[in-house]
Amino acid sequence: MTGRSASGAGRAAILRASLIVGLLCFAWAVLTLVTGGIDIRLAGNTITSHDPLKPLLAAGLALSVHVLAGGIIPVGWIIVLARPFRRIGHTHIAWTLAIVVVILGVIYGSRAIGGSDSYGYATEADMLLQGSLVVEQSFVRDMPWPDAQRTFAPMAYAPWPRNPLFIANTCAPGLPVLLAVAKFIGGQMAMFLVAPLGAGALILGTYYVGRRLGSGWAGVIGAWLVATSAQVLFGAMTMLTDVPNAALWAAAFCVLWSRSRWRELAAGLICSLAVMIRPNLAPMVAFLALDILVRSEAFARPLHAGGRAAVFCLGVLPGAVAVAAFNAHVFGSPIAHGAGTPSDLFRWAHVPVNVRNYVGFFVDMHTPIVLAGVVAIFAPLRWIWPAVVDRRIFISVGLFVAAIWSFYFAYDVLPAWWYLRFMVPTWPFIMVGVGAVALALIRVTGPAIKAAIVCGIIALGIAQLRISVERSVWTLGRVESRFIVAAQLAQKVTEPNSVIMSSFHGGSVRYYAGRMTMRYDLLDPAWFDRAVDWLTSHGVHVYLLVEDFEAADAREKFQGSRHLKALDRGPIAVYREPGNLFIYDLSEPDAILSSPPVVVTGLETGAGWGAVPPAPRAPFVVK
Repeated sequence: MTGRSASGAGRAAILRASLIVGLLCFAWAVLTLVTGGIDIRLAGNTITSHDPLKPLLAAGLALSVHVLAGGIIPVGWIIVLARPFRRIGHTHIAWTLAIVVVILGVIYGSRAIGGSDSYGYATEADMLLQGSLVVEQSFVRDMPWPDAQRTFAPMAYAPWPRNPLFIANTCAPGLPVLLAVAKFIGGQMAMFLVAPLGAGALILGTYYVGRRLGSGWAGVIGAWLVATSAQVLFGAMTMLTDVPNAALWAAAFCVLWSRSRWRELAAGLICSLAVMIRPNLAPMVAFLALDILVRSEAFARPLHAGGRAAVFCLGVLPGAVAVAAFNAHVFGSPIAHGAGTPSDLFRWAHVPVNVRNYVGFFVDMHTPIVLAGVVAIFAPLRWIWPAVVDRRIFISVGLFVAAIWSFYFAYDVLPAWWYLRFMVPTWPFIMVGVGAVALALIRVTGPAIKAAIVCGIIALGIAQLRISVERSVWTLGRVESRFIVAAQLAQKVTEPNSVIMSSFHGGSVRYYAGRMTMRYDLLDPAWFDRAVDWLTSHGVHVYLLVEDFEAADAREKFQGSRHLKALDRGPIAVYREPGNLFIYDLSEPDAILSSPPVVVTGLETGAGWGAVPPAPRAPFVVK
């Protein structure tokens, strides 16, 4: 065999091997993604694969070697295999992504009311259905400790300024209105469908943003990256405002850029609901109004442009009026709110810390590739956006994105990855920008680079899904069931006429156990023993319900307390796995326990696929 023939044989072997390895690795990645993981036992050994990203990267590397060695990707095979799907367009893909995320949100999402956010929104929805936004607690009238009403206000509630014998819900009214409508139509379970539907709407909104900017495929890429974003999936599985609010902003821009005759009014009405959900983002409506003025040539035709902007503002007006009326009723002033004063929340000192946190979270959870989307928005070059005739449209988009990020840069420091959800309203524009840059590169590169870009976009979405798994997004809904199980345990071991001192679980215990709760963390340490004595002497049995980390905080805050000796004696009930929660009898801290504590484990609530309704409120009497 000559050197030339040996070289040719070696090249042919490389071509065959790289192609076979690439296709096998790609098939392995798809199988892993579809099945959720593979475990194969072979010759006494177990082969495990739960990460589709690694075989996908291996496939990309092998196929790249194949192309560099002079081979070609068998596109003909792919076309033949894909022939049954040739009529599937970008619209079908976007709607499929949205439907899949909605279904996953319903399956894996939370069906529990726990923590301040969901408790505040769900109970405000119930109050709207009942026709009142305040709760009477006149029993605090004779309680001697300072701010007694505040200690009996669970998270998301505060004393009502108009009458100190009531507490009021401090959550903005927008999401509770949607929850109330859902519950009125479909019952308790329907409230937990709002978040998944909001995520689906956000994915579709992203796709249609791309279409309005001239590229359905850029919209599909943006929708894919939004659908796989950990923040969006987090919002799809929890009762929070961020994802539904982001969906509304995306819808408002899409409608405003449509050719509908009444688009300004429709966009204004959508913004009206967005303002009700997140009043702190109300100034963002100015950028949609600016878009109307700029693209209507306000300087050349001021009356025409002003009239269109006025119609838009007319649509925004109902939401603004509703928020002002709500604030006036709950807080005593149309411009008051429950989040604290601007001087407390917004400071220049927050900016460098938040810039580092939010930009770091953004890059860490989406890879630096998504920064290309930011560049595409703020440098809207013709080769990136060839179908956008009037690039003045990016003035409002750029200002909208910059304003939201700047707003939260100056906001209170919240150093946890899930607070990146505040920026989700900017996702449609940034992710569509990534799609636009990817398509621009595809237009000017060869087949091998085009294939690499497509694989890269797919891999980016899979990497984002992997991050959502690592951050326990997919187990969040099930884990939140512990709020229900803990409340059911409290209902079982406590007397009806009792006060359960708690902080984190204060709302859920009221909701699912029907017991009166009290915020021990808001109680003056000098009054801890005296408050327990006063309640006990007035016919109220006092308990303490705490997580293990809360017990340590309580020991430190109320050190030396006589009633806190109950922690040394032991709990009357314990909940374990996941986490540890304890219930102590504070009214009788020195009594010897006659039986071992009741122990409950697991997350079984008894509701199956349904949702546990709120428990009837037990009578609470202070003698």
